[in-house]
Amino acid sequence: MIAANAPDVDVLSFVRGSWFAMSFRRGITHGVPALIVLPWLVAGAIMAWDRGVRLRRTPDAPPARFGPLLLLSYLGVLTHPALDWMNTYGMRWWLPFDGSWSYGDSLFISDPWLWLMLGSAVALAAPRSRGASAAWLALAGAASAVVLRTAVVPLTGKIAWTVLVLAAVATAALGRPLTPVGRTRAARALGTAAIVYIGLMMAFHHAAVGDVRNALASAGVTEARAIMVGPLPADPLASDVVVETPDRFLFGAHDWLATPRARVGMDGALPTLELGAGVTPEEAAAAVAAARLRPDVAFYLVWSRFPVWAVGLTPGGLSVRVGDARYPSPGPLGGPTVIVPSPAPPTP
Repeated sequence: MIAANAPDVDVLSFVRGSWFAMSFRRGITHGVPALIVLPWLVAGAIMAWDRGVRLRRTPDAPPARFGPLLLLSYLGVLTHPALDWMNTYGMRWWLPFDGSWSYGDSLFISDPWLWLMLGSAVALAAPRSRGASAAWLALAGAASAVVLRTAVVPLTGKIAWTVLVLAAVATAALGRPLTPVGRTRAARALGTAAIVYIGLMMAFHHAAVGDVRNALASAGVTEARAIMVGPLPADPLASDVVVETPDRFLFGAHDWLATPRARVGMDGALPTLELGAGVTPEEAAAAVAAARLRPDVAFYLVWSRFPVWAVGLTPGGLSVRVGDARYPSPGPLGGPTVIVPSPAPPTP
């Protein structure tokens, strides 16, 4: 568990502010060089704790072995960026050598079905006790509260979640205790199911991108610079679609149960640069160029995948807002806002 969370040591970057943290997160502590080093640090720290604390408390206990700890540390550390990469937030694998982002777009950032499969695997693999049962019941209740109270989770997802959680709780409460061999088999089966689920979601995503390309071709859209088919929470068969064109972003949806499966329309298109009343394209371009030099905006742009801009007039000059089209609700312009002073009038 420590190894699986070790790459998120970059959360300390928030001490320099949220915009800097956006530019730093999922970067150097998640990249390949760090993934080589972090397991050694984790295993070394556990070995130090074992020698300095655990064995002093229980001198007769067998000492921890560095080799198995290192292998477990690599497993934990490597699964973290692999799962991070699979959502629309993305990953930068090769920092500090290459800061390019890569996006798997296959899993929602908090996937309740993975929670259920992997959580059940750990719960079934653990020996049964009253304390453990109470803890797992509390965790199931907390996870259920998140799923059932989230408005974007569809009703079918909430029903499926409730049925599966109740079935798991009933099995644990009423079923016969598993033998050690049975616990191992149950954990392996659920772990395998999670891997199969992830593989299916990745396959669904790639097929959905092809459907979106076909829909764009049918609509006469020939200049699609990038396509994002982003999974929805608790609904593995439906996705949001964002298409980047030279001057705007198009939005749509993909649903494996719908006909046609992919829908992308011009209605609701978002211009990459929105001009306020009285702002000329030349003024807006100059204001955006000046805003890009501001630290907060520069930090935001490191993270932004689909930047959108809005330039308007203010008493102090031009207001420049930046956002990301990945997150159009409740509004894409959620990034920093800066005021670029109007140029001084020419001296007569």
